[in-house]
Amino acid sequence: MYNLTQLVVDAKSGERDAFGELYKRYRKSVYLVIKRFVYNKSDARELCHDVFVKAMQKIDQLERPERFKSWLCMIANRTAQDHLDCRHNVPVDPDYLCETLIEGESPLANVVATERKEILNAALSELTHIDREVLKLRYYSDLPLSDIAKLIGRPLGTVKRRLHVARKRLLERLHDRLN
Repeated sequence: MYNLTQLVVDAKSGERDAFGELYKRYRKSVYLVIKRFVYNKSDARELCHDVFVKAMQKIDQLERPERFKSWLCMIANRTAQDHLDCRHNVPVDPDYLCETLIEGESPLANVVATERKEILNAALSELTHIDREVLKLRYYSDLPLSDIAKLIGRPLGTVKRRLHVARKRLLERLHDRLN
């Protein structure tokens, strides 16, 4: 079994088997990143496929093979965001609705939770692209600050400051929406 660095190097040289192995190893991680944004299962599966197509096309741009997973998650994050930015009244998957109804929770609790998500997503959409990106990489993709710094090509101190400012701006937007 190949280690990650060797798989990426082989995939960069055009070996489809190596890229297939990367797909097997990371498809679940990519799917989970996308499912945080996209609730429709078929859309999430299609976007997951799109992420790997983009990764295969752009793998030459990956300078550090050991950062493959973070790089791939960033592509997934952006792909999901682009999907959300372009969608118009996408119907909700009935299976997803069934999964979200947790036994013991009232329908009112589910409505409130859904409203909170909608308010949060609306407030996020009002932020600048870099604010949204830093927040989503940190809190949706659960990446450490050092990984975010590498992904966006900025010093760690800059990322910390951007995250602080982005949280403050998000809080202001949420406050405006709730009052």
